[in-house]
Order: sequence, then C-alpha cells, then structure tokens
Amino acid sequence: MLKKVFMATLSVLLFTSIISVHQITAKTVSQEPLRHEVFTILHKAFQAQLQLGNHHRTKEEAQKLLTPHFQKPYIKKFLDENMTQEAQGYITYGTDFALYYIPYFSYDEHTQITYADDGHTVYVYEHFPAVEDGPVSYGEHYECIILTKEQGIWKVSDYLYSEDLPKEMES
Repeated sequence: MLKKVFMATLSVLLFTSIISVHQITAKTVSQEPLRHEVFTILHKAFQAQLQLGNHHRTKEEAQKLLTPHFQKPYIKKFLDENMTQEAQGYITYGTDFALYYIPYFSYDEHTQITYADDGHTVYVYEHFPAVEDGPVSYGEHYECIILTKEQGIWKVSDYLYSEDLPKEMES
C-alpha cells in the first residue's frame, strides 16, 4: 500500500514538474520575437503606411489599415502628422522627412534590437550618419521604433529621433 501511495505521489510530482517546465519554456519563447520576426513586423507596418498614399480614403479606412500594425495613440500621431484632407478624402504624400513613418533601417548588422526586461517591449534602432549634400541634409542621429505587445500581438507603439542613444537602448 505504501508503495502505491509513493508511486502516485511521484507521478504527480513528475507530471507537475514537466507541465511547469513546459509553461516556463513556452512563456520565454513567446515573449521576445526573433530578429527576422521583428524585421517582418516593421516591413508590414511600413507597407501599410505606404498604402495610404495610393488613393484617397476615409479616416476610418486609414485607421483600419494601420490597426493590425500600430497602437491607437501612434495611429493618431501618424495620421495627424501625415494625412492631408482633400475633397475626395484623406491621403498621404511623400516627403523627405516624414515623422512617424518606419525609418529606412538597413536591416543588417547596423540595425540594433534591444529587449526590455518587461518582456513586452522591443527597441529597434539605428545610427544614421550626417548627410550634408543633396536636396535634404541632417545631422547624425538615432532613429528608434518601439514595439509593444498588445493582446499577444507586437505593434508599433512609439518613434524616437535623437542625437544621442536613448538610455533605454544602452546594453
């Protein structure tokens, strides 16, 4: 009888341990997207932004197009800054310096990714050297996109432009 109780207890402990390890592993894996996944998220977000310049839309249609990729406060900032209202509806136009667009990252070793300790924030950033010739010039700077997990989906939540590397991104 004692042997059966011992075996049952051992089985329960072993089962509980396996389930706990599986949950910890699944949680760890799901919290931080891989580098190529981050780049795919940014590419899809940028493509959605570019589509807003294809033809006139209602503001609601523009918001719906951006919603899978961006958090609501970011969508508001982006639309307020970049959408133009015309008789036919809203549209975006190209510009050399458009705020809140996904930056022209190189998507190579120059594009850095830092994962916040909270497991729900990813910083994607790159240093851009100064450009002094051509129709557009600017000083050296960093551009950063912040991804935040919203209901299990990684979305663009903020954009930073800074001459110095923001503290959040220092390793």
